[in-house]
Amino acid sequence: MKNLFTSSLMLAGALAFATPSAQAAVLRVNNTPGVNAPYATVAAALAAAATGDIIQLEPSNTNYGAITVNQNVTIMGTGWLLGTGQNTGLQYTALEASCGAVTFTTGAEGARLTGLRVLGNININVSDVTVERNLLYIQGSEGNWNSGGYDIIINGGAAPGTNDVFIRQNWLYSISGTGTSSNFNIANNIVSGGFTLPATMSGLLTHNIFNYNPPFNNGGTDITVHNSLVTNNIIIKESGTNQTNNPIYYNRFAGGVANNNTYTNNSGDYNATFPNNGLANVNNINSTSAASLFLLTGTLDGRFTLDPAPSPGRASGTSGVDMGIFGGVQPFVLGGIPNFPTIYQLNTNVSGTNLNVTVGTKSNN
Repeated sequence: MKNLFTSSLMLAGALAFATPSAQAAVLRVNNTPGVNAPYATVAAALAAAATGDIIQLEPSNTNYGAITVNQNVTIMGTGWLLGTGQNTGLQYTALEASCGAVTFTTGAEGARLTGLRVLGNININVSDVTVERNLLYIQGSEGNWNSGGYDIIINGGAAPGTNDVFIRQNWLYSISGTGTSSNFNIANNIVSGGFTLPATMSGLLTHNIFNYNPPFNNGGTDITVHNSLVTNNIIIKESGTNQTNNPIYYNRFAGGVANNNTYTNNSGDYNATFPNNGLANVNNINSTSAASLFLLTGTLDGRFTLDPAPSPGRASGTSGVDMGIFGGVQPFVLGGIPNFPTIYQLNTNVSGTNLNVTVGTKSNN
């Protein structure tokens, strides 16, 4: 029975993932007492990892703590919002992997963070970093996003700065930056708090939803970016009164000519969402509402699916794609499931002292 019990614990710790076919080594991390994983801490796995390896944080009731990434690895969780009434059937277990603040520092060029509930800010201090499919969330009941959350901060430093930063498919509170950065790609995120990047940063801002809700932002919210292409985004207030065309409850892009942005194929809920800066700004839609754009039913992330018809965001993006997080070449992934094979079904039976296991797996893009 001891061998059977141990086998069950090991299976329970790893059952969110299937074995990949890629050549990169997968380093399992599990801090659950009784689970016989090779590593109990992220730091230990990082110390043993080689360039390109995958550090797999398995489901756990215990937060894995703050992480400092100093080499080119992928740190991967199990996804989030997987429980009852949310994104069921994507993983066998609804248990998540969570961590504290994450810092990318010297040596982390090429690193990636994905599929985690991050209970702290993410600081990006080096170039060529990807942060994707993470949930940065604070206290309160699920869905009460007005209580705040955590931020992604690009620390560019002096020129040439921190460049080629990819922030995509996340649900987070705010994005900010200091110093110099070029060629950032901020795509298919839900941003629920704020967005402020300095004039020394430039890049692409596409297919995001800026969802700022009163009463948390009663005074309105300015989205500040410079020297960038701003396209296929939706700026909205999901709830509250007088959110449309009311200067008390506005969401808008700040500035005008000096910001030097190009705005194309965006949707806004306020009649001055996009500055008239004299550039080639075309096909932007003003004075839309959440009710006209989205389903607003289903899971917390799925409710931002565009209404089939007659949503003004349908086929209104660049070259006829949909606006918002589910449009474009890298659409938002429900539950933050990482692009790694997962186990979604498990059947077990006992024959003598043997534990027989049949699993159902699927790949994720």
